[in-house]
Amino acid sequence: MESRSQAPPPVAPSTSPTQGERARVARNSPGPADLEQLSRLAGVGELLAEVVHEVRNGLVSIKTFVQLLPEHRDDPEFQTRFREVTGEEFERIERLLAAVLDQASGQRAAPEARASEPVAVIESVASLLKLRADKRGVELTSECLASGPLAIGDDALRQVLLNLVLNALSVSERGDAVHLATHRRGPFYEIRVEDQGPGVGRADRERIFEPFFTTRSEGAGGLGLAISRRLVEQAGGTLTIRTRPAGGSSFRIRVPLRDGEPEDAGAS
Repeated sequence: MESRSQAPPPVAPSTSPTQGERARVARNSPGPADLEQLSRLAGVGELLAEVVHEVRNGLVSIKTFVQLLPEHRDDPEFQTRFREVTGEEFERIERLLAAVLDQASGQRAAPEARASEPVAVIESVASLLKLRADKRGVELTSECLASGPLAIGDDALRQVLLNLVLNALSVSERGDAVHLATHRRGPFYEIRVEDQGPGVGRADRERIFEPFFTTRSEGAGGLGLAISRRLVEQAGGTLTIRTRPAGGSSFRIRVPLRDGEPEDAGAS
C-alpha cells in the first residue's frame, strides 16, 4: 500500500508587532508630560464646575442687595452692610477664579489660612443671606455660643455655609425658619444649619452628597452638598444630616479645633 506523506501543519500568522509598528505606537502613545497635562486639564474641568456653582451662589446673594438699593438709598446702615458684605463676596469670587488659573497653569495654590474667627464668618453669611430669606418670608437666625480657631480656611467655611443655608432656604415655605447654631464638642467645633422643610428620606441621606444628585423636581443642582462635604473632610471634619424631631433637616458640620486651643474655652 502506497504511504501518503502528511502535509505540514499550517503556520499561524505572527501576531507580534513588527519593529515599525512598535515604533509607530511609541510615537503615538502619550508620554509622561502628556499624561500630566491631561490630568491637569481634568482637574481644571472639575474645578470649573465647582467655581461656576459657587460664583452663581455669590451673585444670587449680591443680586438681592442690588435690587433693594433704590429703596434704601437714604439708609446709611444698609449702605454700610451692602459695601461690607458684597465686598467680601467679590473678593471670595476673585480667589476662586485665581484658583482656576493656578490649576490651569500647573501652579500650586498657596494653602488657605485657618479660620481664626468662625463666628465672624457665620455672621457674615447670615447677613449676606438675610435679605434673601426676608424676600421668601423665611426667618433666618443665628446663635453663636462658642468660638475658636478651626482647621478650615475662612473661604472654605464660608463656601460650605453658603451652600447649606441656600439649600435650607430653597426648601423652606413662607413662615418657616432657618437657624444656625454652634457648639463645642471636645476637640471639635460643631455648626448646625437647621430648617423646617420636608426633610430627606432615609434612603437619600447619603446620596444627597453625591455630585449632581438632587431630590428636587425642577432645575439642575446637586453640586453644593458634594462640594461642602469634600471641603469639610479635607479639614479633617465631617458633614452629616439628621432629621429633626419637629420636622425638617439638621446639617451638622464638625471640624477639628486648631492645635493648641484649650478645650474648655467658650464651651457650651
